[in-house]
Amino acid sequence: MLRWIWIGCVSVAWAQAPCASDEYKKYDRLLGERFRKAVHGCVLVEDTPGVKGLHFYDPAVKAWRSVVVSGEGVTEEFSLEKPPKPPAACPAADNRQFDFWLGKWEVFNPRGILVGTNHIHAAAGGCALVENWTAANLTTGISLNFRDKNKWRQVWVSPQGSLDLAGEWDGAALRYRNDSTFLTFTPNKDGSVRQYWEQKSGSTWSISFDGTYRRARERTRSELITELESAGRATGTLFDGVSATQAQFRQAEGRWTLHEILDHLVESEKLFQNIAKTLAAGPAPFDPGFVEPLILPVIPNRRQRLTAPEALRPKSSGKPLAELLREFNALRAETVRTVETIELRGGRRQHPLGPNLDVYQWLASASGHNRRHLEQAIEVQLDPRFDPAKGIRAWAGRWSGEGKFQGAPTKIVLTWTPILGGKFDELRIDLANGFSGRAVYGAGLTAHWNDSMGNAYAVKGSFANNALSAEWGPGRSTYTMNAAGDLEVRDEIQGRVFASYLLKRDPQTPSEVWDIRRSDGGVTPNVAIYTSGDLPDADAVYYVEAGRATLEAGVQRIPVQPGTIVRVRRGTKRAFVEVSQPLRVLVYLGAGG
Repeated sequence: MLRWIWIGCVSVAWAQAPCASDEYKKYDRLLGERFRKAVHGCVLVEDTPGVKGLHFYDPAVKAWRSVVVSGEGVTEEFSLEKPPKPPAACPAADNRQFDFWLGKWEVFNPRGILVGTNHIHAAAGGCALVENWTAANLTTGISLNFRDKNKWRQVWVSPQGSLDLAGEWDGAALRYRNDSTFLTFTPNKDGSVRQYWEQKSGSTWSISFDGTYRRARERTRSELITELESAGRATGTLFDGVSATQAQFRQAEGRWTLHEILDHLVESEKLFQNIAKTLAAGPAPFDPGFVEPLILPVIPNRRQRLTAPEALRPKSSGKPLAELLREFNALRAETVRTVETIELRGGRRQHPLGPNLDVYQWLASASGHNRRHLEQAIEVQLDPRFDPAKGIRAWAGRWSGEGKFQGAPTKIVLTWTPILGGKFDELRIDLANGFSGRAVYGAGLTAHWNDSMGNAYAVKGSFANNALSAEWGPGRSTYTMNAAGDLEVRDEIQGRVFASYLLKRDPQTPSEVWDIRRSDGGVTPNVAIYTSGDLPDADAVYYVEAGRATLEAGVQRIPVQPGTIVRVRRGTKRAFVEVSQPLRVLVYLGAGG
């Protein structure tokens, strides 16, 4: 890696490929079974049995360079046209010194923040190790590590440039260096690996990178099936029962309707299926990179701006929404059957976000893409104009005031809270005299009320003229927003008023909102409001969507902002403190590896 420092933001680094000039395309005619492009088009990778090579344009010398490794040795003469050397046995002893670095890794900085993933695999008949690095901002790099003249060498290439280092194994660590770089890989007793990088500027040495590699947990076929099925069920729940008028509701010019969102999901599902089947039927990838922990949290994140390709943009299909939903359900069932039968780690194709993905990653992206547009559909349904009965959504927040309950003065606190992805609205009432009650309003403003006096009633509500009328058992509760913006509440039984209150909205304070997801992508629940102390003690990855705060994790205090990714392991006490803005965090449970 070259000059990497702490990265906490997940974003696409390039508006276009950084190596897109004609010089980098000079040898594209050779692409095929022997050669393929990598690292954003900056490197031509050669891969045949027993042979591994990197060919890249070096702007510093304005020429192409080559490093090819095989059992015959190392070749640096630039020649792409001649056939590769035949495979030969690779001397085993010294070439095994760096094997502790082999595998799939998640890489953390000293603060415990996930800064990248790396997949290191053997190549050229065991004569070389190939590094496939993906940073948290989804930029990539590749290195070739091999024995040359009784020393180790690393040739690193990224969009920022190249690096050539020589090194030795001293019995405790593999140490690379040149005049301006000192790079050490140390295997730890717990199976992790520390990469420590110093660089020299003038006469001063400074730390460029300090990362700990921890072995990544391999995602399973059953996890992928569970997530695809879960996202599919959520889609059915969200779109089922939407009227024809609601399906065509458009929030503003350029925004998609529910009909267009579902149309897009149908066409996208066809594309994901086709990509997966095509890749599974093709040859195995040269370099199977490892990017799930980085890309899968990003795809469903609506704050990460993405543009649908023209072929997948809604075409205002004339099919009714119910027919589109049946088509989507059938396609998702076929996708699940595909997962059950095909090779999931074969193939390789570039995703619009940058990395090359294998079959598993493409299909996991399909689920993430599905959930991204479920969030979009929820945004449409939360618009007060979508369903006038949902006017109570404007009351969300905490209200407090005074009134009378059964003739006695009392103080009251009332909260309206959207829960479960905005599908429901929770009402809580707490009186100073100890009385409390709760109702959860759902579709059609139906609810169930229960309180501290043991009462439990089914509730049927109706909304008109800024007032919610809730019929329950023998009584009725009326909630009215008056002209001053205050909330008036009145409870009555058979026409006799037994309670009335006047409440004012409390000033808005920074809130903490967690979207808690299992590692299989399921939702537990989809959206809920917690305090810091409620953060579950589990292996988890926290992805900050909005807001700023400090995460206390054990003895560490980690500043977080939009885009920060933090891994916290089970048994580590954790809490978000110093919340300076409303904080929204995706929490992936059970993702500790």
